[in-house]
Amino acid sequence: MPIKHSAIVEDGAEREPAKKRKLSDSFDGRRASRRAEFLLALKKWERATARINGQTALIAHPSSVELMNMDGSIEFMVKAVTRQPSVLVFLLQKKTGKRPYEGIEPGDLTAMSKSWADWYRDQTAK
Repeated sequence: MPIKHSAIVEDGAEREPAKKRKLSDSFDGRRASRRAEFLLALKKWERATARINGQTALIAHPSSVELMNMDGSIEFMVKAVTRQPSVLVFLLQKKTGKRPYEGIEPGDLTAMSKSWADWYRDQTAK
């Protein structure tokens, strides 16, 4: 009987050996973890800032600061406003120091969000 490349567990059942992990697997895992962490912080931010009026107060809120300081926050915020335009565009402006929506009517969150998506695409294509 040929020997199988598997491991025997205590109950005598066979299982496949663990696959070798690639470096990219651990990178993807960390990225997924950061994304999940960001989404939790985003929900917290949405609840905490729902009644805030004014860009300055919104940016200064502790939940906003937490979002802006997270690893990968620019990518995650751009993806969030691409899916659902929101006042996250003001956090992106504060975080990056950029304002890619010159000439767009202030408050047009849809157009502002699209401008951020275009800006991010241009930045990552370089």
